[in-house]
Amino acid sequence: MRCCISTLKRLATIYSESPFWTLYWVGFYDLPHGVCNAVLLPHVQTFNASVCAARLTDVAHALGADVRGLSPEEGAQAAIAAIRTLAKDVEIPAGLRDLGAKLDDIPILATNALKDAC
Repeated sequence: MRCCISTLKRLATIYSESPFWTLYWVGFYDLPHGVCNAVLLPHVQTFNASVCAARLTDVAHALGADVRGLSPEEGAQAAIAAIRTLAKDVEIPAGLRDLGAKLDDIPILATNALKDAC
């Protein structure tokens, strides 16, 4: 379990320094940083899967999935499924709408995210 938590922390931290995240925890919606990380993590990893499938396969393994015989792409999908299952098990909201995000705010969130050099 320690490996699993460490891996998830590393993945979530990658996204935690952008202006997109800052809008959440510094008053835009006044939401906890960790909850925002957890909500967006499976969505971000779905986007990233095509360029880091092997790494996500390692995440799937760390989360307890049997990845033997899976292609990297299948392993990545197993990781994303495991992340979603874990989030559901600990009652993390499924998306930004569940946190009260408004559709009208998406353009400013996207603009600020694109300004991030990370």
